[in-house]
Amino acid sequence: MYLCRLVEMMKKSKQAPVKNEEIFEVVYKKALNFLSFKERTLSELDEAIGKYLFRVSIPRNEKENLKKEVLEELGKELIVDDASYVKDYILECVQAGRQVSKNQISQFLYRKGIPREDITEGIEKYYTPEVEEDMILSLCEKKMTSTADRSKMLRYLLSKGFTPSIVYAVVDTKFKRY
Repeated sequence: MYLCRLVEMMKKSKQAPVKNEEIFEVVYKKALNFLSFKERTLSELDEAIGKYLFRVSIPRNEKENLKKEVLEELGKELIVDDASYVKDYILECVQAGRQVSKNQISQFLYRKGIPREDITEGIEKYYTPEVEEDMILSLCEKKMTSTADRSKMLRYLLSKGFTPSIVYAVVDTKFKRY
């Protein structure tokens, strides 16, 4: 909003055109405000900055340069970091007790615009087979009240996207107990 008013005021007053430094400061503040509500990914921030700059009537190459400058400045200050976003999201899923598979985590993070390399590295580091086994076990116990059929349980857990070898091992041990 402030960015549009700044450009319009400069046009109406027929003063010198708005300098890139002024636009940079406004967009940088807007980006900080955008980041202040919750943790964001680099692609989300890139998209938001693009929306801010869309309203400004400057050449496209200058818009791209401004966007790069703002992203670089925020990257230097470590405000936006996709690797830390991946880590925080995976640990949040694990610690909150949400029964989420590797595939579901990977799909969510990919939709957020995070590179595949960062996703696979984060999953390998923070989503261990033991964690997945615990999640499958808790889902299995929860589902045991309504389903006592082994094949239904296997289908249910596999449809959630869990690793088949771990699912079979957990279900086999669960059904030997009952």
